[in-house]
Amino acid sequence: MIRIQVNGKPISVNAAYRRGNGRRLYKTREATVWQRDVIQAAMDVMDGKDCTIKVPLYITIEYWFRTRACDVGNYDKLILDALEGIVFDNDNCVQKLTLIKNIDKDNPRVKIAVSEEAD
Repeated sequence: MIRIQVNGKPISVNAAYRRGNGRRLYKTREATVWQRDVIQAAMDVMDGKDCTIKVPLYITIEYWFRTRACDVGNYDKLILDALEGIVFDNDNCVQKLTLIKNIDKDNPRVKIAVSEEAD
């Protein structure tokens, strides 16, 4: 089992992209920084291990938000995309994704558990 923790407020897909100059879609600076934090945390945990896992994976993402107002369904895309090439080859190997919402006003964070075994 691989366990990754990223401190700070996660960024939702809705907040990650904006339209600029009319039609062009771009990723916000905040989303880019968040994904870099996820990438760095994953790289620290993997410590050079093979990232070409091509077996079915079971992932649990636990969120600790500051308030209950957050919708857990908008945050997993950026996280899974950040883990590609580090923890697994492609997120199409995810067999089951479990999202859990918690509240911690003082310490927002995300914990990610990746396993080859079903829970």
